[in-house]
Order: sequence, then structure tokens, then C-alpha cells
Amino acid sequence: MPIEFQADDRRRLIRVTASEPYASTDVMAAIERQWSEDKWDFAMLYDLRQAVDFVFRVSPALVSAHVRKISGGRKRGPVGLWIAGAATQFQVGFDYARLTKDFADVEVLATAQDVDEWLERNAPPL
Repeated sequence: MPIEFQADDRRRLIRVTASEPYASTDVMAAIERQWSEDKWDFAMLYDLRQAVDFVFRVSPALVSAHVRKISGGRKRGPVGLWIAGAATQFQVGFDYARLTKDFADVEVLATAQDVDEWLERNAPPL
């Protein structure tokens, strides 16, 4: 399975781990699940470190348009994109953050420390 979805209701956190091969449709399915399970305001951490080719598989414009469509304008919970790899992969993350700035707070994370700090701000342990 290219996308693993784990929800922690107590922390109001969803972790999505992507592995190869996957595509925009897999990412959109995780987003749809977040919406359908009424967890839209949960923090969502995407672990994309194993997804080395996501630059070619995921369209920031397509995914952001999908988020806008299914949410009906409702602001989404914070989103963290944990990326490891080439500058082009980070650019995809930055493009997504720019495209969703009106309806989601998206941060591009590069290190484990970035992730720990993001989790502390957005889904602290109980």
C-alpha cells in the first residue's frame, strides 16, 4: 500500500506515510478520508521521506484544488510535509504551501527536529 493513514484521536493528529509507488490520487484519497471521518481540523503530518519520486507523481495544483473543492472553504488543520531529498522535492512542498495558504497552514519540514517542533506546536502529547 503506497499510503499508510494513522489517526490519533487523542492528539488530534493524522500521520500519512507515503512509499513508492504512489500518485496524486493516493494523496487525495487520504485527504478525502480525513474529511469523511470528520477530522478536518486535525493536524496532518505527511512523511514523504521514502517517496523519492513524488516530484513526478504529485501535482501540487491538483491536490490543492481538490482540498479546496471538498472542504467548501472550511479551513484545514495544520499540515506538515516531512521531505528528504533534492531541492526539486522541497519546491513541490513549497508550491503546495503557496497554493493552499488561504485555507491551510502548511509547513515544509526537513529534519527530525523540525518534525518534533511541528508536533509540539500542533499535536502535543497528552
